[in-house]
Amino acid sequence: TSPPEAHDPPPREVGRWTYSAKTLVYEIRPTARGSLWFQGPHSRVGLVTGELVCRGRWLQGELAAPGGELVGRIRIAYDERDGTMVSNFQSMGRTEWGKDTVATRVLDTVAGSRGVSERSRRGAAAEDAAAAARMAEQVAAQKAKEAAQLDTLMDPRPALMTKVYTAPVKFTVVVASVVVRLRPSSAAPQTGMLRFGDEVSGWQQGHWLKLREGTRADDLHGWALVRSEEPNGCLRNDLDAHCPKLRIKRIFSEAAIVEWEPMPASAVEYRVEWSTQDDPEDVHVPVDRERMLMARVHDLPADTMLRFRVVARVYTEPMEDGGDLFAEFSSSWEEGETDPVIDEITESNLCLDPLANFRGRCMDC
Repeated sequence: TSPPEAHDPPPREVGRWTYSAKTLVYEIRPTARGSLWFQGPHSRVGLVTGELVCRGRWLQGELAAPGGELVGRIRIAYDERDGTMVSNFQSMGRTEWGKDTVATRVLDTVAGSRGVSERSRRGAAAEDAAAAARMAEQVAAQKAKEAAQLDTLMDPRPALMTKVYTAPVKFTVVVASVVVRLRPSSAAPQTGMLRFGDEVSGWQQGHWLKLREGTRADDLHGWALVRSEEPNGCLRNDLDAHCPKLRIKRIFSEAAIVEWEPMPASAVEYRVEWSTQDDPEDVHVPVDRERMLMARVHDLPADTMLRFRVVARVYTEPMEDGGDLFAEFSSSWEEGETDPVIDEITESNLCLDPLANFRGRCMDC
């Protein structure tokens, strides 16, 4: 979900930018927090978004798919010589940046506000409408791809599951009923039915769970869809995995220490997310690609009710060895309230600072 727009005069990077022979468009707009928000196309997931922060001459940020999957990083810089935008993309798991991509402004809102627009109003409106149409097509294509993945698992790999997982994962049915099918497809024959409260175990690939036979008295076998699509287009869990479970170990004025149970998988990475209770759609990702079972979350707002969760991403093998994403698991949201702002006198008497660091040394020393 996009953040609210800011009301201050927009910086020069704000606007729509076109590249690749004017066939693709990305958009940058300000947020109420004073940062910039990126939204643009991606060849695999369709549409990506992310918040940009200043890193020297670059504006840089992590980009996520509509479902929350992190796909990479982008950095952009405005070229004052010709008014273009230079950007580089870095895929997840890579250390090098991709080639320079040069984009030109589609609708120069900044220049237009100063009365120096280079195009007629009719031409600007036409280009803006075309860019909006392309963006709508990208969103529709992404939704169609997600719907297809829910309908059928395109490349089921049951023979790989006992290698990917060290043990079956336990699930509880959290909706009225879930159909069990012979194959991971909504068109496959039905072999049984799971009811609310049933506990089963198996191996998840994508959005589908391969049931371990003999986990119930009626010895169900086949595949069950873990997630389904709600009328508003959001995904919901019909089967709730028992892991990973997050626990807030300790919370401070501007930081928290969280820990979680491990996933029974050979190659797994964890991502910590948080949001405020008042704005649950504005999700922050302070920790990503973590392999430990604990994380320190810094730069939290003081005296605020927050929500935390951990997302486990299971791979066929480690990403540095070329592993592919096999399944993703999310814990439930856990709530916690940060302490009030600490004044100077109180802070000087604490053995931990507001960011959860021990006085006189870092946490890892």
